[in-house]
Amino acid sequence: MPLLDSFCVDHVKMKAPGVRLAKSMKTP
Repeated sequence: MPLLDSFCVDHVKMKAPGVRLAKSMKTP
């Protein structure tokens, strides 16, 4: 799952942007 990988990397790099991006992209 690329989304999870991206979220993990973003989370490690920047928590705020990572969560925001993941939530925005995860929105069904």
